Amino acid sequence: MDVQLNRRQLLTAAGLCIGIGAVGLADTAPAAAASAVRAQLRLLGDRPRLVLSPGAGRPSSQPRLLAVEVLRDATLPAGTVVTVSFDGRLYVAADPPTVTLDGHPLPSTSQFSDAMTCAVTIGPAVPADGQLVVHVADARMRLYPNDLIADPILTAWSVAGTPTDLRPSGTNSPAPTIQPWGVEMYAAWNRKTWGAAGEFRYHYPTRISVRGTGPGRAPHPASFAVTVDPQLIDHVTIADIRHNRKPLPGGVRPAGDSRTGSGYTTRWRTSALLGAGDVLDIALRVRSRSPHGPLKTITHPVVTVWDMGTDLSQRQTGLTSSSRLDAVWQ
Repeated sequence: MDVQLNRRQLLTAAGLCIGIGAVGLADTAPAAAASAVRAQLRLLGDRPRLVLSPGAGRPSSQPRLLAVEVLRDATLPAGTVVTVSFDGRLYVAADPPTVTLDGHPLPSTSQFSDAMTCAVTIGPAVPADGQLVVHVADARMRLYPNDLIADPILTAWSVAGTPTDLRPSGTNSPAPTIQPWGVEMYAAWNRKTWGAAGEFRYHYPTRISVRGTGPGRAPHPASFAVTVDPQLIDHVTIADIRHNRKPLPGGVRPAGDSRTGSGYTTRWRTSALLGAGDVLDIALRVRSRSPHGPLKTITHPVVTVWDMGTDLSQRQTGLTSSSRLDAVWQ
């Protein structure tokens, strides 16, 4: 690898590395000092971050923050080195890594090797009192559709060559094998106008499309809900439903509705279990009302997926609902 790459370029180009942390003493430190100090690492930012794999497998639990507190029973000599290797797909390096004692910065230097290892050298000797923190990297938030990581490996740490379990809390028991799944929802809209010159407008849904993103199949059949303003929409029913362009066996059945002065919601269940690339198309039959003039308030239309299960295997597509906010009612 080109040694002229900067730290962020190295991280971006990196492959998967097992995270290894070690506390060592600089080569210039006396052997007596090394043997007199016992150092341990404690993971900060303990809340775990789950990383899903592209296929069936166990989710990887990773720290959200690559930062450790250095626990010691005596003064650390000048030149103590903290070393950590990590996966550049999951983390982005602090620029630069920092060392603090009770929140105050300490002089330090850091060096990244071509093996994705960061060595942080603490400049001065550090007394046994106070919280000594080394911060190397933060989580790289990978959003859909780039949220799946192949072959995630748990980060492992060691102190002076001795392995130390620094996994986030609650991850000692292996996670179940799962296959990620997700859905995307889109809607087509029709416009209703009213007023003497048609100056008021409101959009309502006429078609809904729900697509499975995969790689796994949703654990529950597709269900959806439609919410509209009852001042403008009197009734919503299903005109047609297709699964991958074919009639859906079992069709769709109502799952209840509710109507108040401000909102009218209908809920529907289908028999379609959506896998990767599966598409559910629903045509709506909507009966509208025509007000005589401006309205005091409005409820914007919303179409949303509901009751399909929310668990660790669900991909967060950010596309499980659709709405229109461009109504003109006053």
